[in-house]
Amino acid sequence: MFKKIASIVLAATMMIGTAAITASAAETNEAVAAADETVGAADETVGAAEGDAVGAGNKVYFEVNTSLWKNFKTVRLYMYAHDGSDFPLNTWGSKKGDMEEEGDNIWSFDFDKKGYTVESGKQYGMIFCTDTGIQTCDIIFDSSVMGDTAYCTGDMVENNVDSNKKSYY
Repeated sequence: MFKKIASIVLAATMMIGTAAITASAAETNEAVAAADETVGAADETVGAAEGDAVGAGNKVYFEVNTSLWKNFKTVRLYMYAHDGSDFPLNTWGSKKGDMEEEGDNIWSFDFDKKGYTVESGKQYGMIFCTDTGIQTCDIIFDSSVMGDTAYCTGDMVENNVDSNKKSYY
């Protein structure tokens, strides 16, 4: 019982901390973009570490580290509205979240092509996973990250649903 309560407290702490970091990063990137319009928008990266965006439009990208993720056929996006409202990609393992392989270990999910709308100003949670059960921890994002690339740092954390499993950060 203690382990379950501790897991719930840890998961809540992670979610609050992730949301605060995401909000802070978004504010910083908006300030950089406004200060230097001649260069263009600042690079933003979904996830735990900084990197370069690989695209634009209404897509999110995921770079697979093949030394961490092996023997899979498909990368999927699981996504939910952070405010608890319904979102069509919130069924775990649904093929609706299948991503397209772009090459060079980059996978993409095109919201326009798949018919999904990410509302401006609304926060969502997303998890990238494979058909073999490997997954990232929850990433909190909003529409400002479209065109950005998420990737794993190699660190792992306790899965927020099953304390016997680990998720990549």
